Amino acid sequence: MKNGIVVVCVTEQCRCDRLISRGSELARRMDCQLEVISVQPRDAAAAKQASVLEYLFSFARRNRAEMRVYYADDPVRAVAEWVKRHQVLHIVVGLPGTDSSGFTKRLRSLLPDHPIEEYDGQQRGSDPLQTFSGTAMQTGLK
Repeated sequence: MKNGIVVVCVTEQCRCDRLISRGSELARRMDCQLEVISVQPRDAAAAKQASVLEYLFSFARRNRAEMRVYYADDPVRAVAEWVKRHQVLHIVVGLPGTDSSGFTKRLRSLLPDHPIEEYDGQQRGSDPLQTFSGTAMQTGLK
């Protein structure tokens, strides 16, 4: 049995596959289970997002991950509650853009003791297992 969970938070964007790849690398090195979570707004248009989520489900499966989609009005709180109920050792999220919703900042405030890695898909050669309890960890920055 695996020792804990690496969780990857994804949105309804195909490029989130790079986050799943990063999570897969970490899970393999940490001997952990890989979980992928997407939290959509309750009023999300399912048909519009179906093809992207289907792609991410398939990509997650190829990387030996379970993918879960939840619908909630507060995605940050939904992820934080899920993390607290499971043995999560590491969280991977995308780097926030200029139009960021503040997801990562709020997640850090709700989970101060969980390492959260912001990843943009560019980083190569660093040690992904450098974790700092409760601190920001960014990879892929130049």
